[in-house]
Amino acid sequence: MTPEFSAEQRELIARTIGKDATADELQLFLTQCSRTQLDPFSRQIYLVKKGWDKAHGRAPMQTQISIDGFRLIAERTGKYAGQTEPQWCGPDGVWRDVWLDQQPPAAARVGVIRSDFRQPIFAVARWASYCQMKSESNGGGPNAMWAKYGDVMLSKCAESLALRKAFPQELSGLYTADEMASTHNESEPQESQKVVSDAQPTEAKGGNVFSHLKAFAEVKARYVRLNQEVYYRSALNKFGKEKSNEFKVAEMRDARACWAYMRADITAIEQRLTVESLPDPVPLLDGERRICGDHVYEVWDSPEGRDWKEVE
Repeated sequence: MTPEFSAEQRELIARTIGKDATADELQLFLTQCSRTQLDPFSRQIYLVKKGWDKAHGRAPMQTQISIDGFRLIAERTGKYAGQTEPQWCGPDGVWRDVWLDQQPPAAARVGVIRSDFRQPIFAVARWASYCQMKSESNGGGPNAMWAKYGDVMLSKCAESLALRKAFPQELSGLYTADEMASTHNESEPQESQKVVSDAQPTEAKGGNVFSHLKAFAEVKARYVRLNQEVYYRSALNKFGKEKSNEFKVAEMRDARACWAYMRADITAIEQRLTVESLPDPVPLLDGERRICGDHVYEVWDSPEGRDWKEVE
């Protein structure tokens, strides 16, 4: 049974939890509340500002789940049987049950137990991938929470990863705030920040539907990032095009349909190519890429054997 919000509750959410959200962002948030059956008034699910969209002069809002929300979703499956105690390690790779060093841990791991699995499902979160940093204008270094509670924050990231691995059907595409690095609360938007845009193809002067929104360029960049440009060209071919600028104003419906197809396709590819820890790859061909945190790695054959190298 999905949660239903009264008109008064929707107005309250719009005034408080989603006070800076657009109508579409708010509707998407309410849809996620229904999908996950989480209570926004209990802070199990909430909206946060993420990054800076220079084109629109605002910080887009994203839905995020609290770690308690993750645990509740897992418990509702009826197959969640708890988890192992978190462990931490330093650069030496020795796992410890408690972190007492003054320096932050290099990694944390947690195992989630499913009643229908023979072994716990472990996930490892590395400090380098998840520590949330302040901007250079604010002195750099870990933000206040990560500086003070770094071991706890990192173990929650590992737990979120493990829960998502154990319950992909229920938690696919959902992330906690601890996993999502951001500096938006600690600095003004900088020119160097990436622009996040979901702009759809729209009509423009001169008959070229993409002369100013660059919608196809943005999705193409995601394909190129993972060496998957062949699928970008394949999607265009499905609509009888070799290049995105071949769409004309009269073909706006086809252009939007092609763009939507690409967005869904590359999102599925990104999910398939995401790994939780490196180096521990599945069998790969030389030159294939994988996503780990905010970074892209490429596998290659070195004289010492197969290895990873960071390409972005």
